[in-house]
Amino acid sequence: DHRLASRKFPYKNFLFQLPLEPNTTRTFYIRLSSNSKTSFLSHLRAEQPLAVRFQTEYWLLGAFYGVVLIMVVYNLCLYLFIGEQTYLRYVLYVLSCSLVFLSEDGLGFQYLWPDFPALNQLIIASSPILLLLTFSYYARQFLDTPQRLPRYDPWLRRVVLISVGVLLLDTLWLHSGWGFWLY
Repeated sequence: DHRLASRKFPYKNFLFQLPLEPNTTRTFYIRLSSNSKTSFLSHLRAEQPLAVRFQTEYWLLGAFYGVVLIMVVYNLCLYLFIGEQTYLRYVLYVLSCSLVFLSEDGLGFQYLWPDFPALNQLIIASSPILLLLTFSYYARQFLDTPQRLPRYDPWLRRVVLISVGVLLLDTLWLHSGWGFWLY
């Protein structure tokens, strides 16, 4: 069971309390296994500096996600009052960016879907594809490529579809991690 509630410290990253005594040397081993592209960074910290770091980190992340929420609400209101599709497409793009951010920094798992580790893996795998689709959907209308560049617009759509296909192929079968660089 890898649910957040099953951890000793319910935090987005894994935390371990190590039994250390002053003036002693200890050796610890850790084994990692992951179904997705993972980076591993470890730190040995005392509790007090760690608590200060958490406060700073969450304050900055809260400010960031607050700005993102303001952008979504503002553009959604513009869409509802003006009715222009570009604003709705932008909202979809920003929401898909948020999904990528929430899956990469672990806050989605910590706060939004802590009881669903399988959903977390699905979101980690599918959010780059959704980001690519919503960005291209928004950018085509914002740049008005069908009217301004009618000769290149079909190529643009093909490149996006090929990229989505490659991302799906990597996500479902290859698991190489190079799809990460594509999106």
